[in-house]
Amino acid sequence: MLNKAQIASKIASVRTRAKNLRSSIQDILINVSAHVFEHGDNSQFADLLGSTVGMDNRAIRGFIEQFGLAVVKGTGASTKVRTNKATRKTTREQFDSDSEAYLQHLIDNAPDWWDAVDAEKAAKVIDPAKSIESLATRIEKGENDTVWSVAAMRDALSDLQDALNGIESAEEMTAGFEINVQGLDVIDQAA
Repeated sequence: MLNKAQIASKIASVRTRAKNLRSSIQDILINVSAHVFEHGDNSQFADLLGSTVGMDNRAIRGFIEQFGLAVVKGTGASTKVRTNKATRKTTREQFDSDSEAYLQHLIDNAPDWWDAVDAEKAAKVIDPAKSIESLATRIEKGENDTVWSVAAMRDALSDLQDALNGIESAEEMTAGFEINVQGLDVIDQAA
């Protein structure tokens, strides 16, 4: 077993490597963004996304969509990145087609990729009725890649019914609430 000093040393090493990795990803994102600006080629965004997972992947996707002149669709192996031609055209006009000026603009003004995602966009707004309809459709289709536990679904349905019974009117559900899909937290926007 490692002693406390050895563990602290390993933690310090992780901290340094994480900082260096974040910095490298930032450099990649800014330079690929300038490459998209200059050539319209976004293939290296897809390569970078294929190298990341979880929250880092989500944050990188957010940076690409906000600053990379591209749109990201799909997840995992099916991730597709396409150049947002209208935004690229407007941005090229704004910077007189000068890719070095655009690159410098990003270096000076783009936030760190791990801070770039707007919290409002990161928390996906869910329409509960559509979610329930979608689930019902998946159950009816009997999707082959899903193992269903009828008992667990009945328990969840009972919990949902209890939650619905606690609401005085349907209008209360529409005002000021989001469900954060990643953490399954309910966020009161009015607070």
